Amino acid sequence: MKNFLDKHNLLKNKVNKELEFTPRVLIDPNTVVKNDDLPKGFYRSDSFLSNRRKEFDNESIMETFSSMFSLRKIDTIKQIAQLLIDNHKPIQFDYENKFKIKNEEVMKIKEENTQTIEEKTCPRCKKGKLVIRKTKNQNSIDKYGTDSFLGCDRFPKCRYNENM
Repeated sequence: MKNFLDKHNLLKNKVNKELEFTPRVLIDPNTVVKNDDLPKGFYRSDSFLSNRRKEFDNESIMETFSSMFSLRKIDTIKQIAQLLIDNHKPIQFDYENKFKIKNEEVMKIKEENTQTIEEKTCPRCKKGKLVIRKTKNQNSIDKYGTDSFLGCDRFPKCRYNENM
């Protein structure tokens, strides 16, 4: 990140104070984490704000004063954000190669997982159509005896689902 911003002359501000980076990784609260303690810089997204406030509360006066010099104008922050958006390249995974499967098999699996039920409208949002979905949750499979269920195709905006 430092190299990227330095290349675009956005690393230093007018008082020649370099932008400081402290990486943070937010984890969905529903994610199962096996470790008792998260690694440094990792936070559950639902507790991030309270942890960040604790960090600010524990900061010394000198640290606060020093960080004031690294503040950026809102226009600079917007410029950095736009630059990151413009240069973002999503990772493309080659599952066919990784799992040694043919494209026809992938397409068949996709069709099976998103097969539309004859124009059945979602009863909750009234906009989406119900499609067949698959779950990997073993508790659901044990409880309902199948890995298939009906869900709204507008997920995650609409989270309606029903058993088949």
